[in-house]
Amino acid sequence: MDYKTTKLRPTRSYPTYQFYAQAVPKTLPAQDAFHICILETLRWIRSRLSAFDELPPEILLPDPEEYAELQPDALQSFSFSHGIALDCVYVEKNGVWSFRITEADAGANLGDANERPPVIGRTFQTDIAFVKQNDSVEIGVRTLCSDPYGCKEGCEVFRPTVVKALALHPELGVQRCGFRLDGKPFLLDSKSDVEHFAAMFEGESFDLPLVMIAESGYEEIAPVLPELPTGNTPLSVSKGFGMGDVQKEFKVDLSRVDIKVTAQKPVAKPDKPKKAASEPALATAPKPTKQKRTDFPYERLASSLLGFAVVVYVQEKCLPQLRNKCGIALSSGDLAVFCHGKETERYAYSAWTKDAEAFYDGFRAAMRLSPKRSEYRFGDVVFLSKARLQELRERRHETGDLTEKCEIYRQEKDELKQQVRELSQQNADLRLSGEELRATQKKLLAAQDELAEVQEQLRALQAMQQEREEAYRRSAELVQFYRQKADLAATFPTVKDKICDWAEELFAEELLITADAKTALRKYDTAFDLAVLCDGLLFLSAYVRYRRGELSAEVLSLYAERYGWEVQGCGKEALKMRRDDYTVTVQGESYLLDQHIKYGVSAQALVRVYFCWEEELQKLIIGYMPGHLATVRKGT
Repeated sequence: MDYKTTKLRPTRSYPTYQFYAQAVPKTLPAQDAFHICILETLRWIRSRLSAFDELPPEILLPDPEEYAELQPDALQSFSFSHGIALDCVYVEKNGVWSFRITEADAGANLGDANERPPVIGRTFQTDIAFVKQNDSVEIGVRTLCSDPYGCKEGCEVFRPTVVKALALHPELGVQRCGFRLDGKPFLLDSKSDVEHFAAMFEGESFDLPLVMIAESGYEEIAPVLPELPTGNTPLSVSKGFGMGDVQKEFKVDLSRVDIKVTAQKPVAKPDKPKKAASEPALATAPKPTKQKRTDFPYERLASSLLGFAVVVYVQEKCLPQLRNKCGIALSSGDLAVFCHGKETERYAYSAWTKDAEAFYDGFRAAMRLSPKRSEYRFGDVVFLSKARLQELRERRHETGDLTEKCEIYRQEKDELKQQVRELSQQNADLRLSGEELRATQKKLLAAQDELAEVQEQLRALQAMQQEREEAYRRSAELVQFYRQKADLAATFPTVKDKICDWAEELFAEELLITADAKTALRKYDTAFDLAVLCDGLLFLSAYVRYRRGELSAEVLSLYAERYGWEVQGCGKEALKMRRDDYTVTVQGESYLLDQHIKYGVSAQALVRVYFCWEEELQKLIIGYMPGHLATVRKGT
């Protein structure tokens, strides 16, 4: 028959919160520190069980401040189950105390806007263990979350408050690899601090993330210049006064009220005018000031991340030493995260200051999730199952009763079976994780293929867009070019004798029209199109800018396309045989007109402009237009 049942799902476990440190008391013996750690944990348990009517007597012990009143036989192994499960193992001979609380998920942030209701089937198992050494106590805390397979609800990382209580206890001196865990940042303020940090930073067993924050330093603030006084002042200098005036004319014009003094015509020294009561004082320009930039709230972060990470604050003066000693190159205001000696994140000053408070909240939340599913080492700390085996072995060695020994062996066997089940659960978790990983990899490969297709389409669209933008840009440039050229063409002279004046007014920086060229144009009596000659001069002005590197060949071609202008060299034979015809004189210097542009042929109305390039002036010297100079075949 078909059953309508609630389907059971396999579970998988993973670590959420993890913590390992050493209590290194300076004034107390390790035994007292060991007792303080245990009593603080039991006080935390009593606080959590405050709603219970009855509590197990094994947890009703003195508060940690009264550790001296603890009786030698008060610490006992026990188990308690009443909705939650408490298990504790104490092995006095080995200095081992291991505690476990197993509870169902009760939700998170109850009553808040971001409240999360309980997840059905989710359980938490928190282990707290202490191992007494000769002069210290090792502390280990681990929380395992067991979720139904396929659970999509996220799991927070809860730090048991007992961790904070132990870290802040003034007598314990909780530390990890030399870093004091007291909710305060580790300050690098000197060379010795950097050397101390380097020794700890290179330790391989340090599992807590390191959050390194560099001092933000200073920034220069531009001064606000005072307003200059207006109105008549005792001494004024004309606006056009400059060193060029001094060099040219060796004369300075100064005015004091109505008195004018010149260097060329000295006059008697006037009486010194009385100082006006309201005469403004001469103000000196204020110097730029340095202002301290906003520092990241490292002290608040260190307090919040107690038991999650170690916050290191580096003074700006120590940044070079840190780079040389540890190879950590931080800039002022940088924030970087290191895990196991490797940098995993970095944020520049400009990144976190855009919205400092929002960044702080997000970064803090991310760092509090860092222990989740991470690999942690717990030194010699022994959690519950292994501690129970130690306890059973000690009892077996102490008893001489065969029946009792057999019972202990049976319990050891059961405990080993429990460990096997835990290992099987871990293997099942790994298998499920492997299946999820393979499924995720397939999705990733499919997504990568899809991404490659989308990227290819994007590149094609970008290329198309770029072509269109280029075409639009070119079209806009062409429209603008022809519009400007049309505006310029509207100014073309309609009278031949005004062409030179027009060209010199517009193209004085590019063209130098000689007197010979002006005379030739004035005497030229053959009909020709004045607009063609003006367009040719416009082309030559563009050609000059092209030779100077101010214009591209593409734009130059636009100037040439209407009449097909092209700069050509004059014939070598003509320059040789008719050299006098191709030579002009400008300011006593002779120039050979070795280039020309042309439009039309002799049978039609032609236009010619002969010129040469003057390198020093970076101009064209126009020596003849608009007719045809003599050649070796024909003289005109």
